[in-house]
Amino acid sequence: QGVHCVPIGGSLRFHVGGDRIHVSDVAWTRIFDRPGRPLSFEESTDAIAQDLQTDVRALEPFRGQVGCLLSGGVDSAAVAAAAARAAEDGLPKPRGYSAVFPDDPELDESERIDQLTTHLGLPSVQIEPEPVGAVWLSLDYLRRWELPLSGPGYVIEYPLLERAAAYGIDVLIDGQGGDEVFGSALYLLADLVRRLRFVASIQLARRSP
Repeated sequence: QGVHCVPIGGSLRFHVGGDRIHVSDVAWTRIFDRPGRPLSFEESTDAIAQDLQTDVRALEPFRGQVGCLLSGGVDSAAVAAAAARAAEDGLPKPRGYSAVFPDDPELDESERIDQLTTHLGLPSVQIEPEPVGAVWLSLDYLRRWELPLSGPGYVIEYPLLERAAAYGIDVLIDGQGGDEVFGSALYLLADLVRRLRFVASIQLARRSP
């Protein structure tokens, strides 16, 4: 009773009042609610950049230390760029926190991270994660939040969160979910097969990247 899904394009905002935590729905639909003709590539890029900067500036009430989880991908790079731009207007300049893998060239993105943080003028903290036990972390997360671990990324990010907390970071922002914007719902193929919709499944597979 009283439990509902967060709507598409929505988020939850938490604020503490007295001894209670209040939760309110916030709709993030600015990008999807623009009237008129379809936007060009350049206009879309500008619109997303402006909206990201608006969202980052919503952190202004914190006025504390801000950190940004950085990979070499475009999602966290876009968030970091918006945070760096917001810092020009008085918000704290964020510190970048990244997991790097110098012994595994296929995974390591430290070169792109260095290029990004140098270009934006952000301090960068790079950590090579040590094995800590995914099962232990999953159980600790379950005990702490009474929720199952949502994905394997937490295993890599855990030492970054620890380092940021030890430094005194108050707010961590990231680009989580950015990959999914360009991703494929591959489980939908199996759902179509289960419903004996073989032609639709093949058509969808051919359209998938």
